[in-house]
Amino acid sequence: MSANERQYPLRGTMLVRRNPRNRCENCLFWDNSAISSHSEEETGQCRRSPPGFDSRTGLAVWPFSEDRDWCGEHSLDPDLVDPNDPGDMEEGGS
Repeated sequence: MSANERQYPLRGTMLVRRNPRNRCENCLFWDNSAISSHSEEETGQCRRSPPGFDSRTGLAVWPFSEDRDWCGEHSLDPDLVDPNDPGDMEEGGS
């Protein structure tokens, strides 16, 4: 495990390695043009899956997340990759 990776417990005994670069702000599926009024951090919407239905409003919505959040389905945005940095070429989060 490199110095930049951390291990997070998952379901008690399993461990997941996560590269700290793999955050929502660097994900291909993250849209930061939408703003959540419930957070002071930079927020966006995860567009990894189709929107869910909000029964309160009757609208289709994508989940909001903060720029520093992460998930197990991270996909590095190729426009944000530095080809001269070998660490940017590693996914490390899925």
